[in-house]
Amino acid sequence: MGELSEEQYKVCCDAFSAFAGSGSLLTPFELNAAMRSLGHAPTTEDFNKICEEHDLYAKGGVSLQGFLYIIAQREAGAGLRAGLLEAFARFDRDQNGFVDAEEIKEAMMVIGEEPFTEEEWALLLQEYEMPETNQIDYYQLVEIMTRKEPPP
Repeated sequence: MGELSEEQYKVCCDAFSAFAGSGSLLTPFELNAAMRSLGHAPTTEDFNKICEEHDLYAKGGVSLQGFLYIIAQREAGAGLRAGLLEAFARFDRDQNGFVDAEEIKEAMMVIGEEPFTEEEWALLLQEYEMPETNQIDYYQLVEIMTRKEPPP
């Protein structure tokens, strides 16, 4: 998990206080509002997973420490997504959000600390419907790559 900067920590504490009021917990409703105020707008599915992972309904909410943990996780994920998008954009000659599948495959199999194997590439593409043009929408690919859970 990533760590929050001092500034992020302060902003998160302020958001927690603003939404929790005099309470020591953010209810699930307040958590959703606080997350949105910080620019983290989870989908209903993502929010339900957060609530389940932290047992928020049984506990009645989330503490400041739990809130900081949730936001740090989201910030780390956002940084990873941004880095991947930036890397893929370098291969996007037409700047249209698409890259050549073979070119990306070759790059992903040699670049980085842990390059992809043929098997990993095949698994990744199982979730991506490759168009006949052999062009990959790298925004969609990044969403697949940064998904927290494998598909069912």
